[in-house]
Amino acid sequence: MSESCSFPQNIRLGGTRRAAALPLLTLLAACSVDGTGLSAARVSPADGAVVVELYALGAALRLQPGDQGLSLGGSRRTYIFPLAEAPALRPGWHYFLIDLPAVQPVALHGTSYGLDLSAMPQQTALNLGFSDIVVLADAPADAALLMQLSYQPDRPETTRLSYCQRDITPC
Repeated sequence: MSESCSFPQNIRLGGTRRAAALPLLTLLAACSVDGTGLSAARVSPADGAVVVELYALGAALRLQPGDQGLSLGGSRRTYIFPLAEAPALRPGWHYFLIDLPAVQPVALHGTSYGLDLSAMPQQTALNLGFSDIVVLADAPADAALLMQLSYQPDRPETTRLSYCQRDITPC
């Protein structure tokens, strides 16, 4: 069994075949890409938010806006999205495939065991061993943003988020 995250050259991934083939290929290679592959995700509805905990083993490539990087080993990423930006996520456990919103979360909690390369807007880092990071919304300096967040890593369902952008949503 190969340890690398490479795909056979003779398999074409497109349309509905991609939806069926990509999880199988990444699972066999012991890797994942944004929750597709050897991963599990738990979606928890919360007060004003949707909390997504993404667990991955092996090589985990992260392309989520605001959380780009690569982990080799084990990782847990928790994304907190405003309720309005993640309405399609169904509560519960999702195995091998989850379709994350293509927006930057208002908060991120990342834990990695092994080798972790982060290329986030807030930091670029290479960690070996254990790493733990919490990042709040990366808002433009001229944004009129009001956010109140209560988050407990052990109890994501108790998360409370009050979030508004004065130029888009009245507070």
